[in-house]
Amino acid sequence: MKLSARPDRMLHKTIHGLLQHAKQKMWFLLCSIFQTHTACLKNGGASLHRTQAAFQQPANPWRWLVPLASVLAMAAIAITGSNRTLFLWINEQGLFVGDTLWAAITMLGDGWIATILLLPLAGRRPDILWAAMVAGLLTTLLVLSLKLAFGVARPPAVLSPESFHLIGPALKATAFPSGHTATIFAWAGVLALQSRKGWIKATCLLIAVAVGLSRIMVGVHWPLDVLGGALLGWMSAVWAIELARRWPRGMEVATQRLIAAVLAGAAVYLLVWPITSYAHTQDVQRTIASVCLILALPGLLRLFTASRG
Repeated sequence: MKLSARPDRMLHKTIHGLLQHAKQKMWFLLCSIFQTHTACLKNGGASLHRTQAAFQQPANPWRWLVPLASVLAMAAIAITGSNRTLFLWINEQGLFVGDTLWAAITMLGDGWIATILLLPLAGRRPDILWAAMVAGLLTTLLVLSLKLAFGVARPPAVLSPESFHLIGPALKATAFPSGHTATIFAWAGVLALQSRKGWIKATCLLIAVAVGLSRIMVGVHWPLDVLGGALLGWMSAVWAIELARRWPRGMEVATQRLIAAVLAGAAVYLLVWPITSYAHTQDVQRTIASVCLILALPGLLRLFTASRG
């Protein structure tokens, strides 16, 4: 089975369009900075704080840096035609670490595991939890739509088994974009964009990057798939934060209790019946579920004993 020409052309056109969009965003950012400076000079120091506040969001590097880096990297790979070569090189580097570690890291992007990672937020940060739920919905819809639209074959469907290292099942269809990568970048984006602490932002991004790399290490995604997932997930986080603010119903106690109950139920289920396609990772799943439940306990008690609002 070979990669069809049509999805490749569609993918290259999409990357070109994303690159043009990124250039327009950068131009808008430069214009915004110029307008801010001009307004401050004309109106004096009293308007400085108002004008800076107006343009604070567009100039926030955490909003656009990850999407811009993803688009530029995708464009470079598409232009040079190095998608397969880069996959083989990165995949080979994973041999120095070991299969079990990469399998454990890649599980963090799995739908079940990624979902219960949000459980400790219950009763503590309803704003982040609600935004993450919206981001998850957006990411799921976009990932499924693009996978069906492009239909790109995965490495096991294109490469000979002896040419690369495979960990776990040999998935063969719907490669672009990487769903695991999109999911973890959506969570990381929501947390990073709503946290004021630099170490939390950096940790979230590093974990997301590690999960993205793991999809290449286990041999089921191309670099373009991972970069596309990162772009999609982070942009979903940006959109979800704005949408969550416009839909305050998700902040109500009843809604938060429902979300928390679903997340806790998923954690208990994984604790009893682990779901994994990778050998020797059942204990890792149980450990993650146990830790999430323990960390969530104070918040759950606070949430379910609070007055309804």
